[in-house]
Amino acid sequence: MKKTWSFELLQRVGDKRLFTAHWGTDNLEWMKRIAASDCVVFSDVSMPGAADSVLKVLAQVPNPDSFVFLCNDYQVYEDRRRAGLNAHFINQNAFINERRLDFQEGAEKEYDAVYNARLRPVKRHSLAKLVGERLKLALIIGHHTPGLGSIPDSEIPKNVYMNKFQLMPETVSRILSKSRVGLILSESEGACFASSEYLLTGLPVVSTPSRGGRDFWYDEYNSIICEPNEESVYQSVQTLINEPRDPKVIREGHIKKMYMHRQKFIERIYKPFVDGVVDDIEADAIFDKLEFRRYMAFQSKFSWKSMESILTFIDEDRSVYDDEPERFQPALEPVVKSVL
Repeated sequence: MKKTWSFELLQRVGDKRLFTAHWGTDNLEWMKRIAASDCVVFSDVSMPGAADSVLKVLAQVPNPDSFVFLCNDYQVYEDRRRAGLNAHFINQNAFINERRLDFQEGAEKEYDAVYNARLRPVKRHSLAKLVGERLKLALIIGHHTPGLGSIPDSEIPKNVYMNKFQLMPETVSRILSKSRVGLILSESEGACFASSEYLLTGLPVVSTPSRGGRDFWYDEYNSIICEPNEESVYQSVQTLINEPRDPKVIREGHIKKMYMHRQKFIERIYKPFVDGVVDDIEADAIFDKLEFRRYMAFQSKFSWKSMESILTFIDEDRSVYDDEPERFQPALEPVVKSVL
């Protein structure tokens, strides 16, 4: 299979271009072609490397100031800021379309707990062993990346539901609505889309201590951070069952934080790029377009492209990709008013 890179054109304003991409040292070939007038936004997918590793890559490009970093984790943001990188604490889960989650207040609860995670060792399913043995546990597992290593069957906790095929988002929402508590048990990953799905569906979360940014969305009301052992996970789930939370309060609290981080994106990145003002209606239109997709913020159907296509587009040589023009259509329309 031909290798592709995540690379998306968001908007043009005159000779300026706003791109988004998935950070990686193998981006260097196209990064060297980025002009001083361009802006490339990277959002963290999982736990990134230290700032000095980023600086080593940027030292090899002619216009390092053209690259902007959205950080899911506050400690990562501080590390990058101290290093002089153009970094912002803007968690990528702020770009989830909350309207796509089927929030069903008063839905009948069939499951005491649900764990939405691929069967990979880093997800630590074994910590849910007692939950599965003593309560009704539903497992939602991803089948979209079959090449990744899975845990042995002996480590899959007992459950009353586990999907055999990849589920549609609507089906995932229905299962979450039928659950009382959401589990997230990994030690280190990114902002964790599944965790925010729980909260936006009104589920309180049982999480172990974590790095990567998901803990930004937690507070004393919507979650319990427990010790990473089977008994602590079980007792925490039991506590949330016995002391139920108001799902509306949980959902609205998450959305409030989302809007805070969306506003930071508008004020610190988008408005300076377009040199314009953006009102509330226009901002809503932007975030309808910039909906979170798998792996990164702002990704769309045609985000993954060959290096040849990326290089020829950056250099404005359209002859090479005439057979796939839709891949480089701007994701955003020019909806802002210029400052006079």
